[in-house]
Amino acid sequence: MQAPITWLASDDSDGINSMRFIAAFWNDALSREDRIEEAVAPAAWTQIPSKAYYPED
Repeated sequence: MQAPITWLASDDSDGINSMRFIAAFWNDALSREDRIEEAVAPAAWTQIPSKAYYPED
């Protein structure tokens, strides 16, 4: 979770809001736009299907 939290606290994330980020999908190897697209999910709208991450046991 360190990389996405650090990014969210930076000036680069200015203007990004109303989104939920799934840290497991955060990939620093991708461009900024691709990282956001890969890791973002709706913040609260339950009628919109959500990405989910289920760690392997």
